[in-house]
Amino acid sequence: MTAVRRGSGFTLIELMMVVAIIGILSTVAYPITSRAVLRTKTTERGYMLRALKQAAESSYNQSDRFPPASMGAMVASATNPPAPPGSSARQFNPTLAGWNLVTPFLAVEGALYFSYQFTAWEGANPRLLIFAIGDLDGDGALTSKQIGYVRAQGTYLLPVDATCSAAFGFAPCEVPPQGQEDDVTFGTF
Repeated sequence: MTAVRRGSGFTLIELMMVVAIIGILSTVAYPITSRAVLRTKTTERGYMLRALKQAAESSYNQSDRFPPASMGAMVASATNPPAPPGSSARQFNPTLAGWNLVTPFLAVEGALYFSYQFTAWEGANPRLLIFAIGDLDGDGALTSKQIGYVRAQGTYLLPVDATCSAAFGFAPCEVPPQGQEDDVTFGTF
């Protein structure tokens, strides 16, 4: 009697088990990675909103006025990176209108997921409005964040709602409020 020799390859059952394990691991990993991407985009937005505020303060401290007198009582920046925002990162362009005022004080490293815009007023009621818009979760619906600051003694402060309503025509000065950013959609750009 001769012994039956088994081949050195994998059986169909073994291959099916490997495919099943890979499928299970990918269903566990996908939600984790998508949450990490969401956190990254939210972190970028928070960093840029704070950095723009600080850059405007630095520009003010350099010339005791923001925007400079040569630009009049108000300056509105172009949307940067240029619109429309999508789910992929885009390069920041420091040469767009208005951005020359803050780019000496603003460190932007790499591409950005959100588009940013600011408007600053000088005079009796100096204030700064910063706006961010982007596709936070890649579903095509744009989310926005808007923060209004009132300047006092060289520093831009988040005012109380009554002051915010008088300065900007809306209250609260942070729309949507901190922690509710993911719930408000902007629509299409």
